[in-house]
Amino acid sequence: MSAAATETVTVLITDQEGSTAMAQRLGPVAAEELRLEYFRMLRGAVERARGREVKNLGDGLMVVFDSAAQSLACAVQMQQALDLRNRRAEEKLGVRIGVSLGDTSVEGGDYFGGPVVEAARLCARAEGGEIIVTDLVYRLGGSRDGYVFESLGGLELKGISEPVQAFKLRWAPAPAFRIALPEQLQELPATAYVGRAAERERMRELWGQACGGSLRVALLSGEPGMGKTRLATHLALAAHGKGSTVLYGRCDEDLGVPYLPWVQALGHLVREVPQPVLDEHVEHFGGDLARLVPSLRDRVPDLPSVRESDPETERYRLHAAVAGLLEGAGEQEPLLLILDDLHWADAPTLALLRHIVTCGSSMKVMVVGSYRDADLSREHPLTALLAALRRERGVERVKLSGLDAGHVAALMEAAAGHELGEDGRALAAEITRETSGNPLFAFRVLRHLTESGAIVQENGRWRLTGSLADLGLPAGMLLQHADAFELPTFGLLDEKPPVRVAASPTIADFVLPTQLAIMERATGYHPTIELSAVNSATAIAMVAAGTVDMAIAAFDSDQTPDGLVEIPLCRDEVVLAVPVEHHWAALEEVPLKAFLSTSLIMRDPGANTRRIVEQVLHEKGLMLAPALLEVGCTAEVQEAARRRRAPALLSELAVASAEGLVARRVTGMSFERRFSLLLTSESSLRAGARALVDHLRSQLVA
Repeated sequence: MSAAATETVTVLITDQEGSTAMAQRLGPVAAEELRLEYFRMLRGAVERARGREVKNLGDGLMVVFDSAAQSLACAVQMQQALDLRNRRAEEKLGVRIGVSLGDTSVEGGDYFGGPVVEAARLCARAEGGEIIVTDLVYRLGGSRDGYVFESLGGLELKGISEPVQAFKLRWAPAPAFRIALPEQLQELPATAYVGRAAERERMRELWGQACGGSLRVALLSGEPGMGKTRLATHLALAAHGKGSTVLYGRCDEDLGVPYLPWVQALGHLVREVPQPVLDEHVEHFGGDLARLVPSLRDRVPDLPSVRESDPETERYRLHAAVAGLLEGAGEQEPLLLILDDLHWADAPTLALLRHIVTCGSSMKVMVVGSYRDADLSREHPLTALLAALRRERGVERVKLSGLDAGHVAALMEAAAGHELGEDGRALAAEITRETSGNPLFAFRVLRHLTESGAIVQENGRWRLTGSLADLGLPAGMLLQHADAFELPTFGLLDEKPPVRVAASPTIADFVLPTQLAIMERATGYHPTIELSAVNSATAIAMVAAGTVDMAIAAFDSDQTPDGLVEIPLCRDEVVLAVPVEHHWAALEEVPLKAFLSTSLIMRDPGANTRRIVEQVLHEKGLMLAPALLEVGCTAEVQEAARRRRAPALLSELAVASAEGLVARRVTGMSFERRFSLLLTSESSLRAGARALVDHLRSQLVA
């Protein structure tokens, strides 16, 4: 009989938790199916870690390894595999694991000795889901791969005379699956990332809520170069680093392909998601997703045919299929979806986004959409979507404005590699002022100054070669080199971009032109205005949706719309616009009885001037006579009153500038209203818009 050989190995022993109770509860057939699944998962981990199975112990395995590190990797993979399986299964499987290391005797393929006994006893002491190892395994293998251990001290183990110093390995659950990060998000710009602390923190908070099972949508807006995509990329890298799924799609101005960002994002998901996720999706939604992602057929060769129906039904099925895939993937690991450049999005793309928002409240999904608010018109489909999403829970807008001088200075310090001196800080302040703190534009300006020799490096430090006043910022250098920057000039030219204003007709037609003329005479500055003359309710909706820089609207209450900054301006009163030929023109005031019994020319029922009068009368139990004529705007009311020689309801400001009409009040009645300037954020205004706000505040505040 040959002598037993001696080998120094690491011994790992497992035991299934609660196997006897499970067999009694489920019966022999179901218990056997679970037992086979259990051993299949354990052996998969053994194979990946290059272990050698010694024997089946009935409810567990005995495995040996040539290194302690391999044994720890195998133990963690076993626990993670069962944990992943348990997340989707009703019947849970648990395993306890003990690991020891030392000299063993080998005979007939079996291993004997102290390490085998220690591993078995440690396994018996462990609870389900625990890994307990000896001090030697901890010291030899625990320093690798960032493992975290908890000391258990000396354990008294059956059959072992001395206490065994032991440690519990605190393993981390594995992500359900690991999908590669989209190429567009794999690299950050080399420039430093400064500022945005509040925005980054809020994005992290929203992501945490999404991970908890509540769909969240963050809509990032701002000018080109403000860092919208970069903010989203930072969140994506952090999420992906913790095992979450990240998808990316971008709208394209020139391609005009319906659903383009969805095709990109979902195509990436379909290519990489584990097969069981797709199989389960197809079981519920058939082949409807193939309308959008034809590559689904490559992953599911026996994919059912797309169901044909009327266009509306087909669109609904497609939307439901997309929502179902996102929800299914999110059940494995939280999912972050980035939809970039939504200002170029087509209507189908936005309709699908709206469906996801309205039907997916319990998804472990966060959608981040970015758009340039300056590029939106009233007719753009995104404008309507933004207004609609204001009513939805879990949707939040994050407006990115320019950096302040301190952050621009930090950007410069990071690029220079040293702290700025007095001249450097002054240059940072000047660049901030002239670029409105746009980080990309500020960086391009710095690059130009370096390339032109205005800033040079000497003895490891950068310095100005001349005086700050000689740099000619911005009109000379910046506008001359705007093409080289590959950026618009933002607020550097008065004409680019125009200040977008939505105002009630009274302000648009009678107040704003006068104030612009006063502003030009006083300052020499006349901003270019892109003016929308709309009723007050529409003006408020437009500024809330971000399609204009500001709104000037009439109010008949003291309540400011949610999410807007209000700057009260002038007060006004609704009066009777009386043609000079009409007999009421000879009166100082029109008697209430005559007013109520006369049919007047009015704006449409939704107009603020009419609504204020009707509301005041209603509170007194009174009402207007039927309208003589209803017209759409202030100018039409003026013209109709003159042409028909009949009184009309108009703003006092509008009557004051109208030829052939005089203003008359109603005895004992006051129909007062206020005009206010409404902004989403005063700090985010460009230079031209800020100058206009400052002027109106100084001239018109009541």
